[in-house]
Amino acid sequence: MYWNPGGNPNLKPEEGYTYEGSFEIKLPYKHFLLETEMTYFDKNISNWIYWVPGAGGNPTPINLMKVYSRGTETSSRISYTFNKLKTQIGFNSAYVLSTSTESNLENDASVNKQLIYTPRYNYGGNFSLTYYKFNISYYHNYIGYRFTTSDNTFWLKPYHFANLKIGYQTSFQKLTLVTSLHINNLFNSNYMVMAQRPMPLRNYEISLTLIYHKPNKTAI
Repeated sequence: MYWNPGGNPNLKPEEGYTYEGSFEIKLPYKHFLLETEMTYFDKNISNWIYWVPGAGGNPTPINLMKVYSRGTETSSRISYTFNKLKTQIGFNSAYVLSTSTESNLENDASVNKQLIYTPRYNYGGNFSLTYYKFNISYYHNYIGYRFTTSDNTFWLKPYHFANLKIGYQTSFQKLTLVTSLHINNLFNSNYMVMAQRPMPLRNYEISLTLIYHKPNKTAI
């Protein structure tokens, strides 16, 4: 409400109801584990808070009268563990249909259209391998069409991007140090999450994570 610039002091709180259901299956077999999860959600919201490009390109929140959002999310992975070796392959997907169902404006072209910057389809895959203290992970994602106008006449093209992470773990008496190298946007993809705002090309990141293991108190 009070973000300056871009705030909206007349913003109203959202109201509505949501249904969500999911199931999960786990199938262990020797050194293998297969896991699958699927979720369905259904939301009917009044005064949906919606971020749109404002003056000077600054995002600003507004209220839509009513929004109906529904969709599915799935996640599957299979892992193999043997002694100090663990590998995992995973896949996830999402289908989201979010539409404005009512408007205060007469003949509003946005009614029953997909909300801007809300992709209908997302897909992702990942692979990881851990051996002793060494870990390498690969993530690949696909983001579908995203409309940039409320009447769905203009859109951003789908894009792929991938990340690679290499890490090593060092343990001390009460401390664990995790050193990681991240290669973001591995294949140097040209893409935009928002219109006129290109995302970085291939870039690198180094992270150091220090974990302290608090000793357990001895019972008297």
